[in-house]
Amino acid sequence: VGHKGDPENHPVCKAILEFIGSGKKGTEVRKQFGGPKYGWPQDAIDAALIVLFNAGALQARIGSEPVVKNKLDQKNITNVEFRCETVTLSKVQLIAIRGVYKAIGLNTQPGQESLHAPDFLNRLTRLAEAAGGDAPRPKCPDTTHIADITNRVGNDQLKAIFDSKDQLTKQITDWQNDRNLIEERIPRWYQLVSLLKFAIDLP
Repeated sequence: VGHKGDPENHPVCKAILEFIGSGKKGTEVRKQFGGPKYGWPQDAIDAALIVLFNAGALQARIGSEPVVKNKLDQKNITNVEFRCETVTLSKVQLIAIRGVYKAIGLNTQPGQESLHAPDFLNRLTRLAEAAGGDAPRPKCPDTTHIADITNRVGNDQLKAIFDSKDQLTKQITDWQNDRNLIEERIPRWYQLVSLLKFAIDLP
């Protein structure tokens, strides 16, 4: 339509963003802008939502599941809850986030960073649990920072992962080493404890 600037500055997109604010269903957006005062065609409303979502200006979820980038279309808009995205990420930051994912064995394609964030954080938590435990294992690592990231959503969550990327990458390596050492040594420990029972009367 001849617009040269960022999508969120287009008059139609700007009005939709202001209406969505902290959260609106796709049906609410269609009703607001398709009805009196606006009377916009549904195709125009849907196109604005899809453009804003693909540009990273909107979060989109169906229930508790985030919608994958480029997977929003007119068929599922009615089931989607939209929220304005206040944090934007560069391509360089997204590449770095995918690199952190890969360190724990999670291969992520561009546009799937938000979709894979819960899986990444779950794997990280399970790895921390495997890196410690009851004696003689070392104490389980502190995962307070992981819980904090888990409680965030959308680009805010991805930004937190990016900001902690060096710490998380180091912890993944350290915790994997600790887990492997535990798996190697624990069977020997239990064998030693068992043998000591037979040696209790020996000098």
